[in-house]
Formats: sequence, structure tokens, C-alpha cells
Amino acid sequence: MAMAAVLRREGRRLTQPINALHSSLISQDQAPHGSRSVSTQVVRNRMKSVKNIQKITKAMKMVAASKLRAVQTRAENSRGLWQPFTALLGDNPSADVKKNVVVTVSSDKGLCGGINSTSVKISRVLHKLNSGPDKETKYVILGEKAKAQLLRDSKKNIELSLTELQKNPLNYTQVSVLADDILKNVEYDALRIVFNKFHSVVSFLPTVSTILSPEVIEREAESGGKLGELDSYEIEGGETKSEILQNLAEFQFSCVMYNAVLENACSEQGARMSAMDSSSRNAGDMLDRLTLTYNRSLFLSLLHACLIVFNIQFFSGKYIK
Repeated sequence: MAMAAVLRREGRRLTQPINALHSSLISQDQAPHGSRSVSTQVVRNRMKSVKNIQKITKAMKMVAASKLRAVQTRAENSRGLWQPFTALLGDNPSADVKKNVVVTVSSDKGLCGGINSTSVKISRVLHKLNSGPDKETKYVILGEKAKAQLLRDSKKNIELSLTELQKNPLNYTQVSVLADDILKNVEYDALRIVFNKFHSVVSFLPTVSTILSPEVIEREAESGGKLGELDSYEIEGGETKSEILQNLAEFQFSCVMYNAVLENACSEQGARMSAMDSSSRNAGDMLDRLTLTYNRSLFLSLLHACLIVFNIQFFSGKYIK
């Protein structure tokens, strides 16, 4: 009885590996057909997703082109507003002052290449160059993308942040109210506006425009600094030179801001057109590769099915030459 029990126990131990081997052989025999069927379905779903993405990118490119045409003319016309101020008051980016304010112009939406990252990098460089023991440099941010990047390491230096500028069509009245709000809430000796100047759909130039306060302009003029053509004009009327400089500085800031916002909006739409065009072409290339993979997988599945039918007919004696 004891010997029989031992044999039964050893028999069960022997039958378990045999059953496991049999089940593994069955699963391996069935795996190719199932795996090919699943891979074909996966590739088909991936092709559908890529086609939908390609439709979206093409539509976004058309929308960006339409917006670019609408804002490009206004941006080119706005260049005539700030250029007389540069000739009158000059543009002195190397002015050494104590209170600097870096105005970073960016976009509220992404998918437009690296224009926002470029503006943020230049703003950080300006902040570093104008920082010191007796100096103070603050940020004024226009746009959600620059805000998200500068909040990571310069949160304490952000004086003012404004977003959703392009929710409505931009006009000078809107930007002048924005500029007046900045001047009321920020103390400055020099305003350094960082934006992307539009050249073409595939090209934009990072630009820095410097606006000095009336006090700094007077100090630069008294010390023999370059002040443009202002000293060649005679002042008439009851206003003093300080009052005229104050009015000119405010008007100059609003004009430069208006041009900067429009130029950056053009650069944003042009960069988005280029990015969406590249995405559409990449989606087309991926779709071609997926189509080739799908056809190859489908061919292998059909070939496997034909071989199974051939084997069944051959071994059952129904094969006819």
C-alpha cells in the first residue's frame, strides 16, 4: 500500500510537466495566427489615428495662415509709429541704470516652434546682465507661455503678468491701456521690451527695444550722452522740458508695445504654420510606413491561413494535383 501511494504520487509529479509542455505546445501552435491578427488590428488603428492627426495639423496650418494675413498688414503699418521716437530720443540698450524692467512678449498658445523659448532665454540674459548689488531687475510678462517658464526659477522677480492678449483683435487702444497699466504699477529707469520681429513665414528676429525714463534721459543729456535729435528742437508753449519728456516717454512706450505685440503675433502664426506643415509631412511619412507594415502583416496572415488549409487538405487525403 505504501509503495502504491509512492508510485501514485510520483506519477502525479511526472504528469504535471507533461501537461504543461502540452499546453505550451498548443499555445505556441496557435500564437502566430492570433498575434498576426492582433498586430494587424493595432496597425489599422494606428493608421486611423495618424490620419486624424494629419487632418488636424492641416486645418491648424490653414487657420494660422488666415490669422497671419489678417495681422501682417497691421504689423507692417505699426512700424512707422515707433521709428520717429528712435530718431528723436535714441535707443540706448547699454544704459547703466539701477531699476530695470524686462518686458517679455510671448504667446498664450503653444505649437509654434521655439519663439517663446527664445524670448525667455533673452530675458534671462538681460536679467543677469543688469543684476548687481545696487541694481534691481524685474519682469513684466505678456503671455501664458513665458509666464509658465519664468515661474520655475524667477517667481520672486515677476512684478506683473498679463495673459489672453489676443483673445480679441489687437488694436492701439487696447495696447495703450495695457501700457498705461504697466507704467502705473512698475517703477523703472529703463524698460527693455523683448519680442520677435517678423521677417517671413520661416524667419523671425529676436529684438530688444530700450525705453528710458524721463529722468534718465535728462541725466544722459546733461552728461553729454547721445539723445537723438531732441536737443535740436525748440520747446514752445507753457510745458517744460520734463513734462514733454514724460509725455513722449509714455507715448513711445505705448507705440513700441503696440508694434511688439503685433510683430510677435505675426511671428507666432508664421512659426505655427511651419510647425504644422512639418507635422503634416511627418504624419504622411509615418502613414506610408504604417501602410507598408499593414500590407506586409496582412499578407503574412493570409499566407498562414492558406498554409493551414493546404495542410488540412493534404493530410486528410483531399488534396488534388
